[in-house]
Amino acid sequence: MKFKNKLSKTVLIYLCVAVFSFIFAFVYFQFSHGVFSYSMFLVAPVLLVFGAGIFFLFRFIAVQMPQYRFFRLFYNLYNSALAIIGVGMAVNGILTIAGTGSNLVVWYFYAGGAFAAAAVALCVIMLIRRDIKPKHIVSTEP
Repeated sequence: MKFKNKLSKTVLIYLCVAVFSFIFAFVYFQFSHGVFSYSMFLVAPVLLVFGAGIFFLFRFIAVQMPQYRFFRLFYNLYNSALAIIGVGMAVNGILTIAGTGSNLVVWYFYAGGAFAAAAVALCVIMLIRRDIKPKHIVSTEP
């Protein structure tokens, strides 16, 4: 049950961040003198689908996944990938609305893609091996 509570909390956080990013994009658009950026408005759907949607599915599909040895590493890598990609999209949108650009923005997507690829590879390895963490034995003797 602890896993479902943690995943429910993660889904709720991603929903809140997606709503905030949508409101941020809308307000930023209102003050941008009619300039529009797709990457700014696509931050919210990306976080909804790949953040809240994936972890919502994990609640039902991968029930035993938190018992696997490298689940925490997968969880941190995947969340970091979404954070990097989301920030990269927001920065790209801000620069587009400002009427400029940068060749360095693409590195956000390279780094986020690398983290996401590592997380997916780790997830596949966990599901194939099904390597469960050993339970700690607590001795009751003095």
